[in-house]
Amino acid sequence: MARISKDALETMYGKLIDEKDLEISGFKKPLKFEIYDGYAYCPNYKGHEYAIEYPRVELIEKSKEMQEDIKKWLDMNDDETITVYDIIQTFNTMYRDGSKVKYDKEKDKWVEVK
Repeated sequence: MARISKDALETMYGKLIDEKDLEISGFKKPLKFEIYDGYAYCPNYKGHEYAIEYPRVELIEKSKEMQEDIKKWLDMNDDETITVYDIIQTFNTMYRDGSKVKYDKEKDKWVEVK
């Protein structure tokens, strides 16, 4: 699978925010993701493309309920600032090679959602 170009991703999601290794359940090592506003992209991990969709920062800033959900989920204090990484941890949908996947704790692996 050909990688999505950074230019295309920046056209859709704005400038690259960061490149960061993210620890994800079911993976022995962190995956290196390009982080955009609303989209994280790992073009190649062991031959697979991974992506994470999540709400944009602007939406979170406008929603007190979503802010409360994030702070509750991550056990954050009211005075702590919510970052894009907090959003990713709380509200996310993972894709592998373009297909939606979810982590199956019993099987200890990511499985396709049908």
